[in-house]
Amino acid sequence: MNEEKNIKLSPWNEYNRLLTKEDVYTIYEKCGFENVREIIKINDLNLYQKAFVHSSYTKRILLENDINEQKPENCIDLQDEDYEDMEFLGDRCLDLSIAFYLFRKYPDTDQGFKTKMKTKIVKKETLANFAEFLGFPNLLIISKHIEEKTMIGRNNKRILEDVMEAFICAIFLDQNKTDTYYSKKMKDLEKFRLSGPGWQIVNGFIENLIENCIDFEELVLNEENYKEVLLQYYQKEFKITPKYLELNIDGPPHKRIFTMGVLDKDGNILARGTGKSKKEAEQLASLNALKFFDEIEDDNIN
Repeated sequence: MNEEKNIKLSPWNEYNRLLTKEDVYTIYEKCGFENVREIIKINDLNLYQKAFVHSSYTKRILLENDINEQKPENCIDLQDEDYEDMEFLGDRCLDLSIAFYLFRKYPDTDQGFKTKMKTKIVKKETLANFAEFLGFPNLLIISKHIEEKTMIGRNNKRILEDVMEAFICAIFLDQNKTDTYYSKKMKDLEKFRLSGPGWQIVNGFIENLIENCIDFEELVLNEENYKEVLLQYYQKEFKITPKYLELNIDGPPHKRIFTMGVLDKDGNILARGTGKSKKEAEQLASLNALKFFDEIEDDNIN
């Protein structure tokens, strides 16, 4: 007679530990915030801790699996909740913050270009890179079974992407507990708190990550070599090569912003582009020139 054997799993993971306030401040500092202990108040540490809890290390697994051993003394308890419900809000915060950033960074480009750039930034690999930059893998609370299931363990990009979104949600919710533009006299307008310090800190956090982790010159150049496309167009239509002119340089020496123009066949400025390097600015100027000649549709950039 064959007996049905239940698969027994051990969630207990001695590498798990609960996030501390010092960990949160360290994350803010890695992201580029200064004087965080004086400026930012951590109101609810539980929110940040929850953002790192994978579903495999929650109490509900006791109902779904046959756990084959008692909790060792060197392991933390299974947690009440995981981060999954926080991903939704964190994802929306990311979308708005990145859209706001690109709107200001590329004022001379159309919606199609900005949308493509935003899609590249919010893809799984980029968010996972953000998480790795901030040291998230070592802070995950995850079952031993999941950690050892594959070679990548704590560096699973899908998990890191989810935790990145959840942590952003934690910032938003926690910082909205800090009173600002709010008093008892405004109790009927309490909904205004939703657009208060939570959004301000989240937006600064995301923009700092973007500045620290993303090479926009490479991002633009990998989109398509618009300079090469424009060169071919000029040679075909005008029998000349396009010429570029440096129009402006802004910012301190370590953070220059270049504005380049591309000239038409008569030497007039046809289109402009702005970027962190001359190459990036020339690419965007070329893109805008191609749109002027109807070689690329505004809402159909490939």
